[in-house]
Amino acid sequence: MTSVRRRRTKVINECMCAHVACLYARGINQ
Repeated sequence: MTSVRRRRTKVINECMCAHVACLYARGINQ
């Protein structure tokens, strides 16, 4: 159970990092 939960949080963190990077890049382009 813990390994599945840890894997899920890792995926969520990577998704958040990608989202922040996208917003940051968009801000630079503007």
